[in-house]
Amino acid sequence: MRALSLAVVLFHICSFSGAQTRVFVFGGGSLLTTYEQHEHFYPKFGNSIYHTDGDYATKKFRHLAFDIEIEHRVQKLFLVTGVRFFQSGYKNSYETNFSKLTCSHIGIPLNIRLNINNFLMLDLGPMLVYTPTASLNETALKGSSFQVNANDNIAHYLPPRLGLNLQYSLVFNRYCLTAYFYLFNAQVTEAFATDWPLGGRLINNSLFLRDFYPHFQVSEIGLKAGVRIL
Repeated sequence: MRALSLAVVLFHICSFSGAQTRVFVFGGGSLLTTYEQHEHFYPKFGNSIYHTDGDYATKKFRHLAFDIEIEHRVQKLFLVTGVRFFQSGYKNSYETNFSKLTCSHIGIPLNIRLNINNFLMLDLGPMLVYTPTASLNETALKGSSFQVNANDNIAHYLPPRLGLNLQYSLVFNRYCLTAYFYLFNAQVTEAFATDWPLGGRLINNSLFLRDFYPHFQVSEIGLKAGVRIL
């Protein structure tokens, strides 16, 4: 968080020191979204990520992204902030247990931009990630007399987290084609394990609890196209 605070201070200093400002708008989506186990709270369950019927990687162009970027230039230094709207999620199953998660995220990046030449730009820096919606839909013991369904927005169990974002852009006059990479470690609060209907005696039937409680890692690789509007 100290690095994030320092970046905010630098950004505001630049904004009042005669810096040149440009604004970009981007639209695109992910080519690969991956959910990975970061730390397991229940070691007795083992790592069930590798024992499901599918996986936690989405390779289709399914999760959309929309960005507004503000670039400040002071001599040869470029600082970039703005807001990123992007999605993530997975759909997986294990035997008679099914799990689907769909998330909408808001990212606040604070990047240093390297203008390699007039046609290439490289951005790197931290990104604060908020998750306003996280729709989790799970079914345990599907088809049996003990079947249990649970469906809710669990966003309030996912506090903001600091992540990393990397971008590589090709520039054509006012237009950009950008490849991006986002990475952040999500945290699930302790209350989720007791509040979720598939917790307690059914905890071994919840893929989300088995694989992603209390920490998991989200990474995304995607493409987006942009235009400079100011």
